[in-house]
Amino acid sequence: MAKKKKNIFERTYPRFWRDFIYTKVAGSILVPRPYRWRLLRALGMDVQQSIIAPGSYFSDRRIHIAKNVGINTGAFFDASDDIWIEEDVYMGMGVSIITSTHEIGPSRKRLGPGATAPVRIGRGTWIAGNVTILPGVTIGAGCVIAAGSVVNKNLKPDGLYAGMPARRIKDLEPGEDRDDAVNVAGDAALAQ
Repeated sequence: MAKKKKNIFERTYPRFWRDFIYTKVAGSILVPRPYRWRLLRALGMDVQQSIIAPGSYFSDRRIHIAKNVGINTGAFFDASDDIWIEEDVYMGMGVSIITSTHEIGPSRKRLGPGATAPVRIGRGTWIAGNVTILPGVTIGAGCVIAAGSVVNKNLKPDGLYAGMPARRIKDLEPGEDRDDAVNVAGDAALAQ
């Protein structure tokens, strides 16, 4: 059987259709929240039953979302490498998970070769709005990450982290009430 010849549009924009389906169709407000995870799964992502708000950007299929995950509007997933999100993780608006970067080149051209590293987010973690998670990070189970934080290194389980870069500001007991942690996270963000 002869291989179908790609048209000029497919040759010029090989990722266009995939990006269009992931972002514009699956991320559309026209797809009800209870069905969005099903559509992403049908498109080849490893997604279990979860709530994914409209307006999120998924760059590739290398995203693994366990059951009972909540992703608020405007999340950005750079899946140049694998992103693993375990059960009961919740993300605020505008969270960015980035798996690609570049090495620093010589002075004539500082943008060096590209590099990727996976990101893993442990069970029960709460990531507040506008948090940025950088390549190669593993976030331990049961963490709370304050709004606007930048996570550039691994985080140990059951801790409240805040800042740029994120640092541990409080130990959380497994099963501790998250409302108390929210107040501490807000106070820490205001103090910086």
